[in-house]
Amino acid sequence: ENENPSPQRHVQQKKRLRDLMCTRDCYMEYTIRVGNASTVRQRLFELENGVCQACGLDCRRLYEKVSSLPSAGRWTLLVQSGFVPERIGKKRFERLIKAKVTKGMIWEADHIEEVACSGGECGIENYQTLCIPCHVKKTRQFMKWRSSALVGVKRKTVAD
Repeated sequence: ENENPSPQRHVQQKKRLRDLMCTRDCYMEYTIRVGNASTVRQRLFELENGVCQACGLDCRRLYEKVSSLPSAGRWTLLVQSGFVPERIGKKRFERLIKAKVTKGMIWEADHIEEVACSGGECGIENYQTLCIPCHVKKTRQFMKWRSSALVGVKRKTVAD
């Protein structure tokens, strides 16, 4: 059999999988649990309307404004919204200024319970909308916590 199925065959396989599910909601739940990012973002947007759950920023509105502006007009709006190089990184900030802006550049579908802490293969209840600055902050805090926790585990293992 052909190892590289055609795109049409792939669509047929997806359709069959959808046909196996009892309802659209059941199919959506399955695709969320297996980590289909576009389905997660779509469902999360339906629930939270693109509002950051940490700071309340309306990411949908910011995306609409930023994407309608020429590069020269974006800087002030982004800085006023907390999207500064110190918080989100210089390269990411420069992309927001210079490149075609996508929704994924403004907000993330964040795992409330981190994947590294058994938060993977979860339903929509373990996701939240976070603007990029809040997501970066949360990720940095988690990495700092995880690093200190791993150091403690290593010390204990060496002492035993």
